[in-house]
Amino acid sequence: MARPVGQLKDAASKYGDHKVKLEEFLNQFTSHGAALDEKWGSKKYKALLQRVANRLEKVVTVELDDLQQWDDLNGSQLVEALTTNTKRYMEHLLDACDAALPDPDEKMSTDDMTLDEELMRERRDRIRENAADVASKLPRELTRAYEL
Repeated sequence: MARPVGQLKDAASKYGDHKVKLEEFLNQFTSHGAALDEKWGSKKYKALLQRVANRLEKVVTVELDDLQQWDDLNGSQLVEALTTNTKRYMEHLLDACDAALPDPDEKMSTDDMTLDEELMRERRDRIRENAADVASKLPRELTRAYEL
């Protein structure tokens, strides 16, 4: 059944706020049951994104239970929005991952990189060094080294 126009406008008006909330979730969510990361402590997704930046992981898995726990504390209703409009919120989550992704640290692993990955990393590094405006012209889909 189609939703009334008013509900659609209300949902669309929350997109910007939800994008910010998703980035906050990735940056701030703490997991008290997991082992502490030496750099990020109990910040579960920040530690995961650091491993992605260091090429130790290739997949970012966001658990809906974690997002629900975040929703319960912050009243953001992200789980409901994500489950009712998954395609759009996957894009929002990818954008939030891009924004929250830290720079690689000294532990970056290049041992398992394929030639394509190494060339892409070198290309991204050259683009970052040469001109920030050129990097902004490349779609993020072409420069991401991870999946969601």
